[in-house]
Amino acid sequence: MFFKQNGSSDIIFVTLRPSTAWVPDTADFILANALKANGLVKERFELEGDTFIFYEGVLVTDLIKCRGKAKEAVKRIPENCLMFLNEELAIIRECSKKEPRIIAVGRDTQRLLYKHKSELGVRVYKSLGDVPRIWLHNYAEWQGKPNVKRY
Repeated sequence: MFFKQNGSSDIIFVTLRPSTAWVPDTADFILANALKANGLVKERFELEGDTFIFYEGVLVTDLIKCRGKAKEAVKRIPENCLMFLNEELAIIRECSKKEPRIIAVGRDTQRLLYKHKSELGVRVYKSLGDVPRIWLHNYAEWQGKPNVKRY
C-alpha cells in the first residue's frame, strides 16, 4: 500500500513506523478505507491489471524510517531519522504553499511528535493535547469495555 501526496493537500497523517511485513495488515486497510470514505484519498492503479493499490490525496507517512528495535524507537527517535520527516514536511510546504497540518496516528506518535516539535519545525503545539490524533483500535483494546464504539 502506497500513499502519494497529490501536490495540493497540506494534510499529513504520521504513523509510528513502517510495517515489517510484506503484506499490509488490518490497521493499514482500516486507515486507507477511513481516508477513502472521507474523501481524503482516491484509489489509483498505476498499470492496467495491477493489483497493487496506490492512494492519492493526503500524505500518509511514518515518523520513524530507520532500522532498529521498536521499543527503543518509541522512547526516542534517533536524530538522523528526523531528517526524513523534515524533508517531507518541506515538500508539503513547497507544494501546497501552506504549513502542513499534521495528524498523529496513535498515542506514541502523538507523544513523539510533541517531544520533537522543535527539531521538526512545528511551532503550533503548546501542549501534548494540541497534537491532533486518531486511533485505530484493535479487539484487545476494547474487549469487554461497554462504552467503546465498534466500527
